[in-house]
Amino acid sequence: MICDLLGHPAGRAADFRGWSNSLLARPTAAAAGRAIGELTGYLTDLIGAHRQQPGVTLLTALVNARDRGWPGCPRRTALAAFLLLFAGYENSTNLIGNGVLVLLSHPEQAHLPVRRDPAGCRPRSRR
Repeated sequence: MICDLLGHPAGRAADFRGWSNSLLARPTAAAAGRAIGELTGYLTDLIGAHRQQPGVTLLTALVNARDRGWPGCPRRTALAAFLLLFAGYENSTNLIGNGVLVLLSHPEQAHLPVRRDPAGCRPRSRR
């Protein structure tokens, strides 16, 4: 989802997973630097593409914010995109996986309201 929001092409998802996994695998400083450099370079190129052909993406919004005075150089914009992409991807991936594992490990929880009436667990609108 975060890849779609940022305008990250679906065909490059494996690249991002590789960079992300490299950063989480207790890398050496050199390996971490290489992964960060490759990802930031990729994002800098992607930012350039969004500048040339804006889309309805979070990345285009970052580019537009920079153009309207946000004090972000191209590298800072790429690092902001990196943080959004990495945090959005890793947190979601781990939350879903760990949530499923916990639910499968505790089948007695199936009777709780979330499973019995998921619609009742939606946030209420504020008035």
